[in-house]
Amino acid sequence: DLDGFDNVLGTADDDLRLTDLSPCIDAGDTASAFLAGISLDADKQERFEENPSVPPNVPPPGTPQVDIGAYEWRDCNANAISDAVEAHLGTSMDGDGNGLLDECETTCQKDLGYAGPGSTTIAVCGHPLSTGNASTFTLTAPATATAATILASTVFQPTFDPGLGAFLVPAPPWVGFTVPTSGGASLPVPGGFAASVFVQAASHGGAGVELSNALRIDFLP
Repeated sequence: DLDGFDNVLGTADDDLRLTDLSPCIDAGDTASAFLAGISLDADKQERFEENPSVPPNVPPPGTPQVDIGAYEWRDCNANAISDAVEAHLGTSMDGDGNGLLDECETTCQKDLGYAGPGSTTIAVCGHPLSTGNASTFTLTAPATATAATILASTVFQPTFDPGLGAFLVPAPPWVGFTVPTSGGASLPVPGGFAASVFVQAASHGGAGVELSNALRIDFLP
């Protein structure tokens, strides 16, 4: 949609992504030599995405048909509305602007390292943390650990703790809470505000205290 939904060139909604009725969908030559070695479109998403409502126009048969243009039409949630249209209308979110709806993405938040001795680890994986989406916080700890204290802060300040033999990454002011664990725990992490939060966990119980790796969790508005 070259001139966007307002049909005026040079405004903020101008977009080269294809809308649902574009004649460019599945109208390219998949066998073209110009596509040799190309597997991603300008959004760095799959270049060959088949629209089931448009019959292939060019052989080879059975091969997803390439679209004309820099961007491939896609409908990742299979509701017959293109992802570009949904993102523009706000019926679904593309918080990171990569052309793939948040509800269709699986991403893991950045692991910063800094783990202490032991086997306690944490991860946050799922959808990008924009409004209406959530990821899952996963803690893995020794079977002898009875609980884990999770610390979160917007301040990144690694400080070595001799007692733990590791760096404590979040710095005050922080939020802390304790969850029961017997080898692990899992918690939902909702999105909906803009911030980067640094998180680390300490498991404790029969094996003593172990400090996990640290994460940077990026929340999107």
